[in-house]
Amino acid sequence: MAEAQVDIMALFGDVRTAVLNGFCPECGCPSPGPVREGQVVVCPACGCSYTIQRVLSEEGRAALEKLIGHVLERFERERARPLAEGVKTSLSAALKSYAERVLNNIKLIHERLGELPTKEDLEESLRVFHEKIIAYFMKLSEELGEQRSGLISVEKRLEVIEDEVSALSEEVRRVFYVINVRLEELFSILKERGLGLLPPELPLRRPRVWLAYRDMRGRKRIVLAQDGMIIGRSGLDVVVKDEEGRIVRKLGVQDSCVSGIHAMLVFSGGRPVLKVLTERKTNTRIGHKIGDEVVETVVQKGTYPLENGSVITLGYTRFEVICSD
Repeated sequence: MAEAQVDIMALFGDVRTAVLNGFCPECGCPSPGPVREGQVVVCPACGCSYTIQRVLSEEGRAALEKLIGHVLERFERERARPLAEGVKTSLSAALKSYAERVLNNIKLIHERLGELPTKEDLEESLRVFHEKIIAYFMKLSEELGEQRSGLISVEKRLEVIEDEVSALSEEVRRVFYVINVRLEELFSILKERGLGLLPPELPLRRPRVWLAYRDMRGRKRIVLAQDGMIIGRSGLDVVVKDEEGRIVRKLGVQDSCVSGIHAMLVFSGGRPVLKVLTERKTNTRIGHKIGDEVVETVVQKGTYPLENGSVITLGYTRFEVICSD
């Protein structure tokens, strides 16, 4: 009887959700449901009381392996049969490595911003990692598909992103992938080839640029800068568009003074550059902070280099450029 497939991206998602929601530093049990940073919760497994901290201490990191154990226990229950011991050990190591990348990403953002943005923004900031993981499985599927039918199947889907600000502008659809694998058979092949479940080139840290801002609810938010991304407006909503003008994200801000296609962010020599696209002559300012004050200059249509700490104001919406090392 052929081994049943499992959704490997959903398994990574379970680990990511557990890390972002927080977990017990004693036994590793995931926190019960969505929680706030600094919230005190009682562990449903061991009964200890702890404070949610997404930037973990060494004691918290020590419980990471226990967290992975909880995730795998639930996975085995849902799968209705235990994993082979060797497969479980390899899978646990891969999921722990992935969790460490999530934690390092959280720590890096906290270091640069001084506080944490929303859970949704933290998930979005991991998109580059997920794209590399997806590309890795797609490559494996192409290489092994002809010899091993059903070993890996990749399905591309679209989901509608719920809009918390306005339903008057365009709907945002996001692409996601369902990657089903025959886990035990795949691990056997990867072991033969000296490969792991994660792509070998996946870095722990890499230089990145974010735009930090406050949304209409006063929350600190971030946008991971992508080469060619456009900041503009749809209806009243300030949005991020791709190079072809399709909306990929709403920012939770409304500003009628932002143009439909206001500015584009590009990279030159690894450094961010703002290309002002709007014809409006007084709606774009670039500057920097001096203490708590922002000193800005009105700029016209053109190209302007940015650096860590640069301030961009489009209409009335202000962004701060945050560059990681």
